[in-house]
Amino acid sequence: AEVGDGQTAQGNGKYGYIVHEGSPDSVTAVGIAGDTESAVQVLKNRYLVVAVPPSDTEREFTVAVWKGSVAAGNVFEAQLEKYRDPIPAYRKGGNQRWKDHVITQGQLSPDTAAFVTDVLTLPLPNPWARNFRVADIAFFDDGRAAVSTYEGDVWIVSGIDNRLNRLKWQRFASGLYEPMSIEIVDNEVFVYGKEGIVRLRDLNADGEADYYENFSNLMNQSIGTREWAADMVADKNGNFYIAKGGHITGYKGVEPLLSENGKKTNWRSSSIHSGTLMKISSSGREAEMWATGLRMPYIGLNRDNAFLSASDQQGNFVPATPIYAVNQWDYFGVPLTLHRDDAPEIRRPITWIPHRVDRSGISQTWINSKHMGPLNGQMVHFSFGRPGIFRVLIDTVQAVLQGGVTFIDTYYPAPVMKGEIHPKDGLLYIAGFNNYASNSTGISALTRLRYTGKPSYLVNGIFNTKQGIVLSFDTPLDQQSANDRRAFQVKRWNYQRTSDYGSPHYRLDGRFGEEAMPVLASYLSEDSKHVLLVVQDHREVDQLEILYDLTAADGHPIQDGVWSTVNKVAARDLTRWGFHGLTINVDSLAKEFEQTSQPEMIASVAQGAKLFRQMGCSGCHATTPEQDKGMYGPPLFGKVGTQQRFTDGTTVVVDDTYLQQSILSPSLKIVKGYSAEMPSFEGVLSEADLNSIILYINTL
Repeated sequence: AEVGDGQTAQGNGKYGYIVHEGSPDSVTAVGIAGDTESAVQVLKNRYLVVAVPPSDTEREFTVAVWKGSVAAGNVFEAQLEKYRDPIPAYRKGGNQRWKDHVITQGQLSPDTAAFVTDVLTLPLPNPWARNFRVADIAFFDDGRAAVSTYEGDVWIVSGIDNRLNRLKWQRFASGLYEPMSIEIVDNEVFVYGKEGIVRLRDLNADGEADYYENFSNLMNQSIGTREWAADMVADKNGNFYIAKGGHITGYKGVEPLLSENGKKTNWRSSSIHSGTLMKISSSGREAEMWATGLRMPYIGLNRDNAFLSASDQQGNFVPATPIYAVNQWDYFGVPLTLHRDDAPEIRRPITWIPHRVDRSGISQTWINSKHMGPLNGQMVHFSFGRPGIFRVLIDTVQAVLQGGVTFIDTYYPAPVMKGEIHPKDGLLYIAGFNNYASNSTGISALTRLRYTGKPSYLVNGIFNTKQGIVLSFDTPLDQQSANDRRAFQVKRWNYQRTSDYGSPHYRLDGRFGEEAMPVLASYLSEDSKHVLLVVQDHREVDQLEILYDLTAADGHPIQDGVWSTVNKVAARDLTRWGFHGLTINVDSLAKEFEQTSQPEMIASVAQGAKLFRQMGCSGCHATTPEQDKGMYGPPLFGKVGTQQRFTDGTTVVVDDTYLQQSILSPSLKIVKGYSAEMPSFEGVLSEADLNSIILYINTL
């Protein structure tokens, strides 16, 4: 028990008192009844600690906490001598608390594409007036689901079939502390919240948890707003991997620490385990630090081969959204959550995803199923900010892992966060809720991603070679379309890790900007499912963007993109992708290549409005008075021509010059009442794009 205003203290082992500062007649006391071995310790006139020595026998005792006057202390001590509060006979279970249940009818999507989303209608309203923001989902062997909510409830859902026409929702547990993750191991339910991992046991088989067992609280947990108990996955041996939010923030009045480039900073992490991945044993009694240096991580696990992955949230020290392959002792680049004494190398990601594509990544799921068509056996990544699901493309070159992502474009009624494959139908079920600057306006949803059997037009692989870039597709392409190099636009750029939020884009020579890579030629493979893009000077780079405008062999238009990271380029045998007899002379192709002049882009309000949403500005900044509630950035409506006040006490009139500075260098001046949580768009926006956004803001 912590007494923040403690002045003096006393105790004799069976009880302890702390006198409140400014109130010498008022004390807080803690005592022990029914045990002669345990003792109360008073530390620093601030903490009352019950110390229980190790024992091989079970002991039962009562801890009493009391606040009152010094004069009444003898009454408290007398009560300790006779007070007993026996532990309930919980092993037999108890009566049902929530005898009612809720029936809902789901909504099936028409089979309009290869992948569609069906909606499992949430139990709103319900007899207990409980809000319902779905955080995670897991499945029992018989196909029933367990769902955790941010409000602290766990519900059991039955009736999940191909029609979803009669879903039964039964309340199973309540009173948990932000249970962001749920797992089922050997048909037992485990939830991970800020109190640790809790095992929920239904002892009398009445459909409700009777016993909330502290399975493991070995992870240090602060009350930092963003030190989420973010994620938990279980391996096939019953061990758990957990991800903890970093909650790195600036603290006033503390001794500065050294950060990057020898500069001093007031940034801190909120606990000794913040921004880490940890492994918890199947007994719950052992914990290992698995990886460090993360900001706000989420994870995924392929249970078949123990492949552990992680993402991180773009922000301070994290220039964009990464997807990592995780090995023990990896370090991922956030110095404030290093939690180590050495100076390890920063692990490069499988891929970065640029801000305009996914500014807020969450967890990953492996599609270990035979019923998801071309996604079978692959990883998908969930985006909270966009929102939606990305297919993750992984390639290994000389033991170096790299890859990219492409978006699965379907209906997402709310942000997506966690997902699980159903043991019976083999489809992907997705949970998510809205609480932080997503493009989605939906509050929460539980959905099912279903493969319909229709053709998929997605890229299923990206491969980097000395000869060029190979894209692999799910469906055959039209030859004339694929052999037209003008159908492809390729750019590349690097990032920098600093304490600033996000990162500008940098050319390979260090200048601001994105570097265009002309496609000198494109070739279609013999099976029409692979395209080789010949480019000059193909080499390692943080971000590679490939946009394409193609036609499938069946005439379907394909306008899409792939975003990848190049960690290794090597000479590779092109015949593995069906390219035989190709002779490629890059220098000759470069000489023949005629650079077509691009039309000059003209700034416009319409383009500014489009970019305002595409770049994620609308997720943080209100453009109308009706939106200005709970937004994380200052409102923009009616601001032009008015005084803007900053945290340093200075002011400026909002004009085009200020707007340009705030977009390119947002950390220079922070609006009073807000935090430095906006990335720089230096090198990201062209001059015409920047002017378009400014024109749009002027219309608000």
